[in-house]
Amino acid sequence: MLVEVGSTSPSGSCAKGSPGNSHIAPQVRLQASDALRALAIGMVLVHHFTLFTRVNVGGQTRGFDYLGRWGVAMFFVLTGYLLAKPYLRTIVHGTRFPSSVEFFKRRFFRLYPLYVASLLGSVALVGAIDLWSILTHLVMIHGFFSRYITDINGPLWTMWVDVQFYILLPPIALALRNVLSHTANRTNRVRAIWAFLGACFAISMAERAISLALTTPDLTWEHMHVVAGNVIGMGSQFALGAGIALYEMESHAMKQTRFALFASVLGFITLMLVEKIHGGTTGVILSFVVTDPIAGLSAGALLYAIVSGSLPRAERLSGKTPVIRFASLAYAVYLVHFPIMTVAVKWYPGSLAHPIIATLFSISVLIPILVVAYAGHIAIERPFLRLRDRHRELAEPVAA
Repeated sequence: MLVEVGSTSPSGSCAKGSPGNSHIAPQVRLQASDALRALAIGMVLVHHFTLFTRVNVGGQTRGFDYLGRWGVAMFFVLTGYLLAKPYLRTIVHGTRFPSSVEFFKRRFFRLYPLYVASLLGSVALVGAIDLWSILTHLVMIHGFFSRYITDINGPLWTMWVDVQFYILLPPIALALRNVLSHTANRTNRVRAIWAFLGACFAISMAERAISLALTTPDLTWEHMHVVAGNVIGMGSQFALGAGIALYEMESHAMKQTRFALFASVLGFITLMLVEKIHGGTTGVILSFVVTDPIAGLSAGALLYAIVSGSLPRAERLSGKTPVIRFASLAYAVYLVHFPIMTVAVKWYPGSLAHPIIATLFSISVLIPILVVAYAGHIAIERPFLRLRDRHRELAEPVAA
């Protein structure tokens, strides 16, 4: 779910194309991606806070599921957008294929050290955990087992999906490049890639529908994510991000349009209405075949609106120091917030159903989350980021 966006120096200026069209400067684009990641993680935090406190709003216990869905969708869309770029370039333009060894070294340095630290910390906080669960988490295959997928630290299920995508991306890109290497016309190669991404989206939707249709109707959340929340089921989100990257790469100037922002807001409102209509429990088929793709389309539309230069205020906001600093902590916050929330709710003696009490409680818990995240960032994440940068080989920063 994490996106690497390089350094976070003050934003640059937009590189304008023809009137009504634009490519924003690379550094601005990277900062904007970082800000979107921070926004997504913020939404996941709010969702988990309300889920833990079981806050009562309008006579209903709400978890604000749509916030979590949208945040996770943005994670995967951003990963597809940034990670696919070097591979799309080599397929379309025939440039040197990125080194897979260097690619995996960079993924390792970016993700794994802090992941392991948060995993061990979660085990210490949560208490007795199955040894096999710890082992499956260490090798990142816990998502294949409904018993283990969320038993230590719930949000780590997304890391399992990311790792699958990392493993599959280089060989799929290499195979696609080899197949299209005999196509001399670049336009035809681009069209073939669009067809491939469309097929990935369709297969993702079909995998969700078929796998859930073949299972029992009383699936738990964990079972649902094992059968439909894997890399194939989430492939629609990755394909959306890769499609935006391809369009940006091949267009001389991306068309600026406020329609993308409108589409993003419309998708977000749709998610809100679905939760309201279904009382926060959207159902298996509705959740995994309808609302998650809507969340992905909404997230992708917002990403397009920003990278096309349609939202200059958002570009400037992404360069603000508070946004940059929170974005630098976003991965650590994502990894540590769930076990800290778990312990805090367990220790709290009273009810958290009242919105005011739940809000004050959430704010108080946010403080140790940020403190622990900052410590992890300084002591573990930052040193390994420096090691990662020594292995930088791809033409530009990619998703992490």
